[in-house]
Amino acid sequence: MYVTDVYKHVGRKFSSEGQFLLELSSFETAVDVAVGPDGSMYVADTGNKRIVNLP
Repeated sequence: MYVTDVYKHVGRKFSSEGQFLLELSSFETAVDVAVGPDGSMYVADTGNKRIVNLP
């Protein structure tokens, strides 16, 4: 599972059991996250007016 935290400016990854796995920072306003068919994570960072692709 992937989530974004707008107030802390991060994206987080959790296992299917809810275990914390990874935190990504350097976002201004990370408002949404999507996962592509290949498992890549895409973060909508509206504060920086960009979509970030994290393979």
